Amino acid sequence: MSEDLTQEAAFSERLRLWLEGTRPAPGVHDALVVGAVSDEAMTSLPGSEESLVFVEESHIEAVQALTRSRVVGYNGEFSTNGGEIGIGTNFVVQLEGYATAPYVAISCPTAFSIEEDADREAVAADASTAFQTGVFPRFLLTQLVTVVDQEFWHSCGQLGNDPARLFVPAAASPVLSGPAGGGVEVNDGAYTTHSPVAGEENAKMLRENSGIGRFLGAAKVLRAAQSRFPADARISGFGSSLVDGDPSAERSRRDSVFVIVADEKYFVTELRTGRLNKVPKDVAQAVETVLSGVELGAELQGRLGLKLSGKDLAPSAQIARSKELQMLFSHLGIDVSPGMDAVAPPAVAVPVNPALTIVPVIIT
Repeated sequence: MSEDLTQEAAFSERLRLWLEGTRPAPGVHDALVVGAVSDEAMTSLPGSEESLVFVEESHIEAVQALTRSRVVGYNGEFSTNGGEIGIGTNFVVQLEGYATAPYVAISCPTAFSIEEDADREAVAADASTAFQTGVFPRFLLTQLVTVVDQEFWHSCGQLGNDPARLFVPAAASPVLSGPAGGGVEVNDGAYTTHSPVAGEENAKMLRENSGIGRFLGAAKVLRAAQSRFPADARISGFGSSLVDGDPSAERSRRDSVFVIVADEKYFVTELRTGRLNKVPKDVAQAVETVLSGVELGAELQGRLGLKLSGKDLAPSAQIARSKELQMLFSHLGIDVSPGMDAVAPPAVAVPVNPALTIVPVIIT
């Protein structure tokens, strides 16, 4: 692969992270600018060599004179509902609304956004079907696909106030936390937003139906799993469950841990890090049960050598009462802090052991 092609691939991967709302490294804020760039807007954007600023190719020289960040030109039109942009001559991503997904030909990397009422209605319906039947929309399992603001969705909107990326929709416009995000305050190189990065309407929908975030997280896991698991691989909690009790408990989960069931084998993965662990069925069932806030049955406790008691079934409370559970969750790389009941996955692309990661590169 030529040096230019390798560099284009690296920039395209950063564009994928930007679209998903994932920080490429701690303290790094990539930015994307639409149209002409004003001097005032550029003073608000990152001034570090580690950050990238994506701009239309016709404005590269003007922007290079205003920032120390690496300037990357893109071609095409940036619109999250029917646009298409490219890096160089080899990498193109099409941008579509989620509601139009069943009618879109996916022949190149595609990012679906959830911004309109029709998008929200469509994803809510798909999530309900997936929980009930285990069937996910075919387009959402295509490896060329990702979801705009993926981090926001699978973290149930809990990303904190430091936006992972920046967006300037037009000259003289305020800096935003994303295409549908809120305004960003800039102070001595620090960025703060008090609005949801994917919009108030989406935040409201997640508060009322957190299962949508879990559905989109499960879809991302399944997209990655296709290359290493049988075609019938499924996610516990969708169509069938390892948890005894009310299945609705799993739909209200706000963690990013999923159990893959494939060919009668069980795997626990943490979407924050991409870590994947093969485990016995009893362990998989215990993890799912605890994180669903359901009581572990006496028989399962006996097989695992656990002795749990207490009425508080919140995951952090159950784990706090058992050193064995603490050791298990730590071994699996699952956060066991007191706040894990609603823990927010860090919006950072965390480097992990390639032998364990199941998080794929979308734009290749």
